[in-house]
Amino acid sequence: MRAALYARFSTDRLTESSIIDQNRVCEAWCEKNGATVVARFEDQGISGGAIDNRPGLTTMLAAPIDLVVVMDL
Repeated sequence: MRAALYARFSTDRLTESSIIDQNRVCEAWCEKNGATVVARFEDQGISGGAIDNRPGLTTMLAAPIDLVVVMDL
């Protein structure tokens, strides 16, 4: 399966290093479950309250992938 990783943080809660941590956890999950990471998308310092203002998410939704992997909802 072609997997895309999606990571984000809002300005008041996490830091840029959390993107790296989220990707690391998601990559480990993909390896364990036989998924191939074909793309990574992120939104840094953007509120998760709305979809329209998250360019990484919007781009990911149009990508040719089978699976989206996130660390936490």
